[in-house]
This record gives sequence, C-alpha cells and structure tokens, in this order.
Amino acid sequence: MKKFIITNLLLLTLLSLPSTVSALTGYRTYTNYNLYSACYNNYTAKHAKETNNQYISNYVKKFTNTNKATFWAADGNSKKISKTYDQQVSTTQKINLTTKKNKGSNVRLGMENYNQVAYTATVSGEVDFR
Repeated sequence: MKKFIITNLLLLTLLSLPSTVSALTGYRTYTNYNLYSACYNNYTAKHAKETNNQYISNYVKKFTNTNKATFWAADGNSKKISKTYDQQVSTTQKINLTTKKNKGSNVRLGMENYNQVAYTATVSGEVDFR
C-alpha cells in the first residue's frame, strides 16, 4: 500500500510539472486578441520584465480568419522597441529588443494582421516577457 501511494504521488508530481515550468518561465497567455482590418495595431496588457534579457518570446497557438500576423515588442506606452516579425500558427519567435529594457521595465506585445483585409481576425498564443 505504501508503495502504491508513493508511486501515485510521484506520478501526480510529474503530471503537474509542465504547468509549473511554464509559470516559472514567465509565459502569459493571450486569447482571441483582435487583428483588426487594414492592419490596425493591437497590444497585450503591460507586463514587467522579469530578467535583464533583451528579448521576449512569442508562441502562436491559433488564428481565425487569417494565416499570419506581424508581432513586435513595445514599451509600456506602446512605442515599438523591436523589429517586426511575421509568424504563422505553431511557431515561436524570439523578438530581440532594439531599445534596452531592464528587469522591472514595462513591455507588451504588439500585433497586427499580416493581410490587409476588410475584416477582423483573431490570434491566441503565449508570450514570455522575460
């Protein structure tokens, strides 16, 4: 019986590990963010940088009404602080900062529809604000 309990506790610990690792690495989920028509910009909420690393990482999980979007890093005032990067679904992009931001600085993820269309699309994913 004791062996059974220990085995189950170890299994439960291993199953919960991925969510713990994701939480420790700073990933923040964004769901169904609008990619407005005519490439109008949208941004995630502001997040304080957790490290002095000069990049953020974006993972795209899902699109609706488009197949690609353009992303960039922005400061707390929505000023662009990186180059732009085009991403498709199931891709991860390291977005290098062109303006130095230290730990504690507010950053956010900017986005727009890659396609100039007359309708709104959406994107869901995860971004590590590092």
